[in-house]
Amino acid sequence: CHMAKREAVDGAHTVFTDHRIRRNPAEPDGSDAPVTKLRAWREPLGQFALRNAGLANIAAGIRLQSNTLIGEGANQMQEALKSDPRDTEMLRQFGVVLLRAGRIDDAIRIFSSALALAPDNAILHVNLGDAYREAGRLDLSAAELNHALEIDPSLLDAWRSLEMTYIRANDAAGARRTLERYLAFMPKSMAARTALGAR
Repeated sequence: CHMAKREAVDGAHTVFTDHRIRRNPAEPDGSDAPVTKLRAWREPLGQFALRNAGLANIAAGIRLQSNTLIGEGANQMQEALKSDPRDTEMLRQFGVVLLRAGRIDDAIRIFSSALALAPDNAILHVNLGDAYREAGRLDLSAAELNHALEIDPSLLDAWRSLEMTYIRANDAAGARRTLERYLAFMPKSMAARTALGAR
């Protein structure tokens, strides 16, 4: 459909096609206003309410580029972590917020703490690898990303991040090897074939 898409305000993770034809296309009606407060579709019990609200605010804030939602989610996450400091998903999301804010050393500390609790969590290894890359510690970045791929070779984000780390290190051979390894795992990937052809 060629009509404009809008965020749905009464559904979870959805958009719908706006079939209204307005007299004035720029005319506001309140429904296009940015989301400033999330509501739970079904309120969870006890301590999960604050945890889930924090996770949702961070996820929506990143998707909608809303610092307000990200900030609210980070505050909720800090509070929720007081009652459950071993929740690796909360730690991971809090680390993502710190990394986005440029607090790279703090993000590395948080991701490392989470990995001490869940050493086989491939996504956490990707996050730590990304943080090391931003810190300029490219050998550590490559090591974390390669470890993530040993755990779960289907992680496209890990392949992309590893290629980016090698590019940042001016290691064209490493970037090429990464694409070749990915194609061995996913031989029909046209994006990888195109990227490999450009190297």
